[in-house]
Amino acid sequence: MVALNESEREEIAQKFREELQETHQQRLERVERQKGRTARKDSKQSQRARDAEIARIQDETRAAFYKEKGYLEYTDSTGRKSWLPPEEYEWRMKRRARRKRRRNTTVEFEGMSRWMTLGFYGGMFVIAVLLGILLTR
Repeated sequence: MVALNESEREEIAQKFREELQETHQQRLERVERQKGRTARKDSKQSQRARDAEIARIQDETRAAFYKEKGYLEYTDSTGRKSWLPPEEYEWRMKRRARRKRRRNTTVEFEGMSRWMTLGFYGGMFVIAVLLGILLTR
């Protein structure tokens, strides 16, 4: 084994010190980047919280204003809510009631009443039973 002389030792130590300094610098930069990310994340969260608070205040103010003016909250068929003046609210509710009444009527075959339809199906049942009896004999 060959021993290193003093200048070689100093040179190796100097190169290793430079490598250590470089890794130290990279670590410091990484820490700074992480702090920046955390700060941006915190600012985004605080901005979201601020926006949510603003939306809540706006909703409360809107509800108070509309109630003061006599508006009523209406939910349409798709589930969306809106505030309407009493006149429009009544008109929409009447229209909704008319549509529901129309929808509940029974579906009839073209021109046939309910009794005629029941008679038709009853007759078909009787014919089917008779044919079954005749075929089994």
